[in-house]
Amino acid sequence: MAGFMVERASHASCNWPWEHTGIWVRVPVIPSLNDDEQNLRATAAFVREHMEGAVRRVELLGYHQLGIAKLQRLRRETQLPGIEPPSKARLAELAGLLREELKGTGIRVEAR
Repeated sequence: MAGFMVERASHASCNWPWEHTGIWVRVPVIPSLNDDEQNLRATAAFVREHMEGAVRRVELLGYHQLGIAKLQRLRRETQLPGIEPPSKARLAELAGLLREELKGTGIRVEAR
């Protein structure tokens, strides 16, 4: 999944004038879908190779279940049944990995 998303995004980024735009990259962290080291390393590589100089911050956003009640009212099923939000410790661990991968770029990494 990670490789596919990064590949699609890289095609879109090739012709964009990124210089000095102050972009904040927000990455949802969904356990069992994209919360592994390979995915985060691919995300860091994409930011470094295609967006360095334009990105000021990368935020890791923990998956949450706030929309489930609304889906139930609409009689719809969640697309992610049984997925629990990541712990704060897991988000902090992933943020540390991303910080290490983006070391020297001046990009701030936060977990929310």
